[in-house]
Amino acid sequence: MGQHVEVRPAECLSLCPRPCGIALSSPGAWTYLFGDQYPGESAVDILECVSLYIGTEDGFMPREQRPKRLRASVLGRVPPYDQGR
Repeated sequence: MGQHVEVRPAECLSLCPRPCGIALSSPGAWTYLFGDQYPGESAVDILECVSLYIGTEDGFMPREQRPKRLRASVLGRVPPYDQGR
């Protein structure tokens, strides 16, 4: 994957019971959705997770490699979409 990161705000990720969520996605890569983030406490772990994500070929991040705060807060992981099928 490329080393370019674009941050986009989203009004709602439908995470009402587990607010302050983030999503990581890239064409041809796994997509992740995380909840239960606290801006004042999670920022370093989020940046570490983004760095791990963009450093992979396909976006796949095994649970044990993700920062601790983002291990239990993952709400979903979606496999890459293959447009050639």
